[in-house]
Amino acid sequence: MSNIGEELRDARIKKGYTLDDLQQITKIQKRYLIAIEEEKFDELPGDFYVRAFIKQYADTVGLDGNELLEQYQENVPQTDPQKYVDQSVSEQTRTSKATTNTWWFRLEQRLPQIIIVFLVVVLIGAIYAFMLHKRSENKPTIPDNGAKVTVSTNASAKKRESISRAKASSSKMAASAKKKSSTSTKKLAVKQTAKSGNTQAYTITNLPTDKDSQLVISAKNNGSAWITVTLDDATSATYTGEVTTSASHTVTIPKATKKIVLTSGNLANTGLKLNETDVALTADSTANSSEKTTITFSVK
Repeated sequence: MSNIGEELRDARIKKGYTLDDLQQITKIQKRYLIAIEEEKFDELPGDFYVRAFIKQYADTVGLDGNELLEQYQENVPQTDPQKYVDQSVSEQTRTSKATTNTWWFRLEQRLPQIIIVFLVVVLIGAIYAFMLHKRSENKPTIPDNGAKVTVSTNASAKKRESISRAKASSSKMAASAKKKSSTSTKKLAVKQTAKSGNTQAYTITNLPTDKDSQLVISAKNNGSAWITVTLDDATSATYTGEVTTSASHTVTIPKATKKIVLTSGNLANTGLKLNETDVALTADSTANSSEKTTITFSVK
């Protein structure tokens, strides 16, 4: 004939639960579950827990806990309700006293630190209040009786010196800018330096060296002219084309350029303007072919 422990174990195995599974579901410690299956009820905390754990075990594995306890009541310890109540009250009282004693013990242990922290806070507050009081005493008051406020002589002198330096620096910068502007806008000077047949040379001074220049080529007398412009000793022309009185062309002369070579098929009918300054070239009236003009830039 089976006993309650065997019946519970068989039901657990039939459900496919291990003791670990049952412990996870019921939250009853595994050693208590083993004690129930082996009917070692004295290893449980008390008679009340024996019946409570058996009922929870049975309900979990699909058995009727109350019916099972009724069936095996002779094998299962009976609980004394009053005894359980007294035991529970006694345990609660002990727990409460232990908690109270522990709290008071911790407070006594930390009391010196609490006192030290309190004293430090008070000291810091006193120092802060003292500094505020001193600052309010040292704060200068602005006279309201019409008296003049005297500013430190050294501070005034330094301020005047700083203003004077700033003005001097500003004046120098303005003079430098004016001089630079005057140099950059100085009128170009054009001078013929050589002439031989259909070849001639010119020198142009005062060309700006800090920026590019613009050479405008056009045709005069309602005619046209075929023009080729080469910069420095370049192997290819910068511009080659025909200009008319209604269609001029502008060539940009980089600021580092030393000379330009201009070849015209009709020099007498060719007009040049460099940076808004007319450049008058003398054409050879006897020339019956293109004329070559070399213009060298000189800085003075």
